[in-house]
Amino acid sequence: GWDGGIIIHGGKNHLVERCYIHTPHSSSNSWLYSHPTGPEAIFIDKTKGGTVIRYNDLIGSDKRRWNDTGNGQIDGGFGRDSDIYGNLFAYANDDSIEIEGGEMNIRLYYNKFQGSYCGVSTGCCRLGPSYQYRNVFYRMGDENNHYTRGDEMCIVTYKGVRFALNICYDIRFPVWSRNKGNKYDVLINI
Repeated sequence: GWDGGIIIHGGKNHLVERCYIHTPHSSSNSWLYSHPTGPEAIFIDKTKGGTVIRYNDLIGSDKRRWNDTGNGQIDGGFGRDSDIYGNLFAYANDDSIEIEGGEMNIRLYYNKFQGSYCGVSTGCCRLGPSYQYRNVFYRMGDENNHYTRGDEMCIVTYKGVRFALNICYDIRFPVWSRNKGNKYDVLINI
């Protein structure tokens, strides 16, 4: 719990904005052995509220996963009136984010969650409502043991039309789909 890219302990009205926290030095253990332990991208402990986490990329990898990409303690994490939006949470062996604890008017929206065992852990809502809306969850669970990434573009021809089939985890990286040499007529992103 104390091994994190950013650790916030106590205080009020914190802002974490436009950070790229990636590839932890150590890794988290799998659920295969016990509850995951290991590094957190952001660790929030007993704040008094007003925390804003926005426009960050918190990214592990299949080989170096976070325990949680965002973690709040059960006895008071983000605190009341906090906002978490516009972030990418990727590759955690447990939760993408935990908002339990001081959960009162916690707003979680416009985030992307990928490759974690669970998307959002709310635990018990002890003090008041939390709001979760317009978040995208994909490739959740233990799918990393079942699927592997491709190493070349897949192009199929149907009735003379060349289709490039692409599984794109994030539309912010269009370079991987660039039509170099006019190899396809239609790009299908899933």
